[in-house]
Amino acid sequence: MLDSKASGKRCVMLAAFAMLAARPDAVSAEDVEIKPIHPYLIRKHTFFVGAFFQEAHAEIRETVGPLPRTAVNLGHLGVDETDTTWHIEYQGRLWDRWGLAVGAENFSSRGTIENGTEFNFDRITYPVGANLRTTMDVDTYFFDVVYQAYRNDRAELNVGLGIHAFEFDVEIEGTVAGGRERFFGWERGRAVGASDLLAPLPNLRASGFFALNSRWSVAASVGWFSANVDEWDGRFLYLHARTHFLVTERFGISAGYQRTDVDVKREQRRRESRYDIEFTGPTVHLTYGF
Repeated sequence: MLDSKASGKRCVMLAAFAMLAARPDAVSAEDVEIKPIHPYLIRKHTFFVGAFFQEAHAEIRETVGPLPRTAVNLGHLGVDETDTTWHIEYQGRLWDRWGLAVGAENFSSRGTIENGTEFNFDRITYPVGANLRTTMDVDTYFFDVVYQAYRNDRAELNVGLGIHAFEFDVEIEGTVAGGRERFFGWERGRAVGASDLLAPLPNLRASGFFALNSRWSVAASVGWFSANVDEWDGRFLYLHARTHFLVTERFGISAGYQRTDVDVKREQRRRESRYDIEFTGPTVHLTYGF
């Protein structure tokens, strides 16, 4: 009788243990052993708000119809190739080992110059001697879903997929003295060529984090893409490395370096758009996590 009661108790205990182990939120043996030394490794949400001191090198092409394919270097058109802009980012842990990162940034610049070389852009041919006013705006958005492939008490490594979307907007306004028009599109000595393109580029992603101690850490994110699909042809490379210091348990500051290299081309029936741009420069952020 006692043996049967003992056996019953053992069965109940084994069943309870099996049910607990089967729960999705059950703590694994690995989780029990890992005691992270840095709060980032157990945070659910981290926000980054800061600035990107960037330098841009851009060549663009907007060719329509039978006109020759002419690449335009925006730096040669007097456009300032440096800009200090905002940069925002959010990193979150969804469940277990899955997480996401979203963010946005902007580049905006202007320039004026007297044209020294004849070229065409968006049906407009700009003659030598024309006064040019060029504007360039690039908005960048990214969204990544990652999986935590490795972790220990001071580090983690994530891999996943993401989308980097670039919204390009370029306008070149030309004027000539005396209102003389020798080319198509000019009226009363003035012509405007414009190009706008939204390019969503999917890419492979990887990111890593390493805690030097409970306050100092280093992290890096990389992304890569290269493909030719239908009317799109493009390549993309992204790198952001930074170091971070926790001022308090929730607030911190970070400094890093970011590089984005994108070369995207879209060929439609009578129009070809191509943007070959490289953004590089340091970043600084205030961070908040919980």
